[in-house]
Amino acid sequence: MSAAMPSMPERAHRAADARGAGERSPRDPRAGLPHPAAWRVRGNQWDAILTGGSPARTLALQLPGNPLDAQWDARTLEPALAECVRIAGTGVAPPLLIAWSGTFADSLFGGDMRNWMRPGWDALQQRLDSWRGRLEGAGVRLALHPHATHLLSDVAGAMRLLVDRADQPFSVICAPAALLTPEMLGDGAREGTRGRIAEARDVREHLLRALSVLGPRTPLCVLQDVRIAGGTRDRLADTHARGRGADAADRRSDDAGDSALEPCAPGTGALPWDALMALVSEHVPPHVPILAE
Repeated sequence: MSAAMPSMPERAHRAADARGAGERSPRDPRAGLPHPAAWRVRGNQWDAILTGGSPARTLALQLPGNPLDAQWDARTLEPALAECVRIAGTGVAPPLLIAWSGTFADSLFGGDMRNWMRPGWDALQQRLDSWRGRLEGAGVRLALHPHATHLLSDVAGAMRLLVDRADQPFSVICAPAALLTPEMLGDGAREGTRGRIAEARDVREHLLRALSVLGPRTPLCVLQDVRIAGGTRDRLADTHARGRGADAADRRSDDAGDSALEPCAPGTGALPWDALMALVSEHVPPHVPILAE
């Protein structure tokens, strides 16, 4: 590469900065993806994450709910494992299972101080130990989807889990937006969730950390835009409802009700989408599917 030509991340950073402070327009989440695209098909028990051509392959089953709930194993995990065994019986590799790491809070995305202290880490280890034998017996891997309000809430914790359980059937989903808090977005985001230069440069450091550490180690990269919760909830519901039905929108809206941040259409939130794509290209292996929504 010529010394005079900016790198891909530098070009993306300039493009993001050049958009200025005006309102941002929605983006096609799959436009320009540097990797195979994945997409979500919503179901009554779980969501299927598909990838590939025709016919599409079921890459993963994303399980709803809080794994710390007493009935979660019987109501959610066991039926999903049975489905994986059924699929494997047809001669197809069983899909990955994706689950939240869980929370002590009453609502799925409600914060609880115990989540980020020793009781939270101990509770997560107990759940993993209880699942390990069943997963290995079924030949299925489970990937935890981290979130800033959950037991697995940051890059350091995710990396510790991957190292400690390297020989066990567990993975971690690379979902950089889910690890953010309002304080990570910068002053511009807190003031108006608009694409200001200070905001973009601040949040890029956190996106880089998540993607550079977890990107090379993930079976699936999940990309979302986010904004401060309590904004225009009608627009959020409309975004989720398009192509998915009102029931799906209601479920997502209920799940996200206590979040400090909420997902929104790519290009309308606080994240510099072009820079995010450039970081994915640099740090996530090209065979890893991307679920952008």
